[in-house]
Amino acid sequence: MIVTTNAEDLLRFGPIIKVVIGNPSDVSKSSTVNALIDTGAAITAINPRLAQSCGLIQRSRKRIHVPGDVGRTDAKEYPEFSASLHFAEADLAGFRVLGIVACPIFESRFSCLLGRDILKFWELTYSGPSGQFSISDSRNPTAEYL
Repeated sequence: MIVTTNAEDLLRFGPIIKVVIGNPSDVSKSSTVNALIDTGAAITAINPRLAQSCGLIQRSRKRIHVPGDVGRTDAKEYPEFSASLHFAEADLAGFRVLGIVACPIFESRFSCLLGRDILKFWELTYSGPSGQFSISDSRNPTAEYL
């Protein structure tokens, strides 16, 4: 997958792709949203309203640090949901069930942060001068991973 934008937008907004977040138990409950590829995030996170609109089922709570946390004790607990994740406009393998944390850290341009839990399966190339980034999936494209 190769995404071309202009150098200024890539610098200003970062690498953004379309993802389909869904309820693994009910495929009719899904939403297509913009996701920011965030190499600084250890986990994938979504806007809490998205978890609600897709009817995601909470499986636990997870203690995480969000931007602005400065100390070790600043981590807060947020709900973690089971979700499916697919890439409608790309040749990337999806994830059938994935633990996604819902926390209110998003701006209007995106509703999902793709963290290193997803990025560990990809090779990501970022070219600021050309305004392009590319993603290659290192997994079998027909398989769906947990």
